Amino acid sequence: MSTTITAISSLLDALGRVPFITGVLTKGSLIVLVAVGLTRLLARSPAAARHLVWSLSVAGLLLLPATRVVPWRFELAGLATVRDAFDVTPARTLPASTTRRVDDVRATPPRNEIAAPNVPTIPAAAVDLTTQAPATARFDVRWLRDPAVLLVLAWLGGTLWMFGRLAVGVLNVRRMVRESVSPDGAEWDALVRSARRAIGARPARIVISPRAAMPFTFGLVRPVIVLPESAESWTVERRRSVLLHELAHVRRRDLLTNAVVQLACAVYWFHPLVRLAARRVRIEAERACDALVLAAGTRASDYAGDLLEIARTMRSSATAAVALAVARRSDFEGRLLAILAPDSGRNVLTAARAALVALSFAAPAAAIAAAVPATRVTPNASTESATGQAPMSRDTGAAKVEPPVRAKGVIPPIDPPATPQSQAPAQGRSGDTAVSALLSVVTDENESVRLAAVQALGELQDPRAIDALVQALKTDTDARVREAAAEALGQIDNPRAVPGLIAALASEKVPAVREKIAAALGEIGDARAVEPLGAAVRDPEAQVRREVVQALGQLESRAAVPMLIPALKDSDVETRRHAAEALGQLESPDALDALAAATKDADAEVRKEAVEALGQIQDKKALAALSAAVRDSEVEVRRAAVEAIGQLEGLGSVPPALLEAVRDADRDVRKEAAEALGQIENEEAVPALIPLTRDTNADVKRAAVEALANIGGAKSVEVMAALLKDEDPEIRKLAAQALGKRR
Repeated sequence: MSTTITAISSLLDALGRVPFITGVLTKGSLIVLVAVGLTRLLARSPAAARHLVWSLSVAGLLLLPATRVVPWRFELAGLATVRDAFDVTPARTLPASTTRRVDDVRATPPRNEIAAPNVPTIPAAAVDLTTQAPATARFDVRWLRDPAVLLVLAWLGGTLWMFGRLAVGVLNVRRMVRESVSPDGAEWDALVRSARRAIGARPARIVISPRAAMPFTFGLVRPVIVLPESAESWTVERRRSVLLHELAHVRRRDLLTNAVVQLACAVYWFHPLVRLAARRVRIEAERACDALVLAAGTRASDYAGDLLEIARTMRSSATAAVALAVARRSDFEGRLLAILAPDSGRNVLTAARAALVALSFAAPAAAIAAAVPATRVTPNASTESATGQAPMSRDTGAAKVEPPVRAKGVIPPIDPPATPQSQAPAQGRSGDTAVSALLSVVTDENESVRLAAVQALGELQDPRAIDALVQALKTDTDARVREAAAEALGQIDNPRAVPGLIAALASEKVPAVREKIAAALGEIGDARAVEPLGAAVRDPEAQVRREVVQALGQLESRAAVPMLIPALKDSDVETRRHAAEALGQLESPDALDALAAATKDADAEVRKEAVEALGQIQDKKALAALSAAVRDSEVEVRRAAVEAIGQLEGLGSVPPALLEAVRDADRDVRKEAAEALGQIENEEAVPALIPLTRDTNADVKRAAVEALANIGGAKSVEVMAALLKDEDPEIRKLAAQALGKRR
């Protein structure tokens, strides 16, 4: 096929000529250097600020080619020198196959001297050509001699190789996730919920894989946190630290940033500064997540120890390019130093500061992107006659092609007339968007096609699909399609879908679809859904009631409290647990009595959720119920009760329940009791804290010392002075620091 249209027209004329490519690389290097300088100035700022700068620099690299079409420019003479030095575009000459032996050379007559109808037929023998056309087509490789083409071929090969590696990595991780299992036990569920609340992240699926080298997060639309098998034997604190870190990645949308970085690395695979930028993006993302973990209340020393142990015991992760692992040994020393810094827990980027940082980078980067070489001057006719050289084209820099000469007795071919500008074919408009195409098959006769279309519309999250999805939810005959339509409306998360979801909730007969409708209403979070969801609390199916009470909690409307209170007595344990959790999210004092009664539920998980909810409400009227829960038979309930008492506001004296808790057999209960006594800041607690400074558990001792430091007073100072001789250096350090704060 004409040698594949001469190798796709010599690779689209070497991708727009080497000088343009050289300009992109030069500007890209300057943009990365601007990022280097700005991040040096931000060395003492939050890691999230430096991560923002590096991320913008990588995104700028990908957008650089588009600056060719922006309307504003400013010319720099210095760039013209660079352009001319790298301009390797060859002069345009006639193809060798058309060169004729010339006996009598003369200028080609004007086009109108040759009448096309009267052109005589010339025998083949009369045409004396140096190169005759071959009888059979042969592969012409002369275009491969163009240096620009060779450069483009090398770049394409490297880029395809990089994309291939990324594709293999994605497939491997997807297979690993499919083969993983969800962690068993209510303890994991409670820990995940607690971590999500602490970090403020959207939902993420948690799985355990025997093939995982270390914990990592994967997935742009539906994030998945993959934990190794050893996570089952970790302490609760380590599990929480790891979950907080990975959920921080989800909250910050680092997976999207990582995808952009990998795309830039594939396109600029040969550029060392791009590799530098990609490495700094990953490092600063990890440090920014560490800061969020510490801001959520994790102790810096414990967190650093957990990361160090994970990095020491886990093998290297093979998912580095397509996923975000919790700990890698590269730059680990600097990361630990940042974690242990005195202000590490407060080193979080605010929105105002992020805007200022982004503007500080965008201004010089935009100036670099808009810079163009000074205009090349085109020689005029007098210059040509004086120098004897053909004038240079302003657009291409190549010599203009003179009209072909003709041999004696040979009539040159007649060129077709130039197409007037007004008659040039118009550019075809782009086809329908993906959304429009999918909307056309939402009513397809095949249910599998409808299901796929509805699911795809949910993934695209385009509000234009709302009406079609609501209609599918109302009228589709296949329950799977209706279920997918409800889920898709939740993914789009637009209040315009609320009336349709409410109507469907009342009329839907299939429980699984009602469950998805309730979940979608919770995701959207519109207060109009309170009443309809309240009616659905009495749904005959437990799975629907569970989702309904969770959705009511997500609406964040205290009007939902009277509807959730009856759910605390539901026959289904999970419904009662979700109802207690939802009431805690709403933080309404109207739920105090109902939650107090729920602290005596037959199920330990329900009791624990009720206790945590009372702590979130922070009303001292809950003290009696929480004090009773301190004596619960389940250690998790006791821990939650002690922590909740510490959250109560307006306590005038030390609750006796806390004085009992300092003698609890469980070390975590004793630790929580010490922290709660420190929060109350009453000197009555000092005698109870003194035995804890000699506790067998180091964490309990540290908590007791910190509580004494918070309480202050002469007796506390005396105890801390004695602790300066403790055998534990961490205790001695804490005591010294606490004494330094006393006046």
